Amino acid sequence: RDIDAKSVGIVFRSTSLSALDSYLRSLAMKLAF
Repeated sequence: RDIDAKSVGIVFRSTSLSALDSYLRSLAMKLAF
């Protein structure tokens, strides 16, 4: 159970980071133009 919680946390963290990264990129594109 401990390992499952850790892996789920890692997956959630990576997905949220990638979503935040893509959001920031689109925001930067809007600001650039």
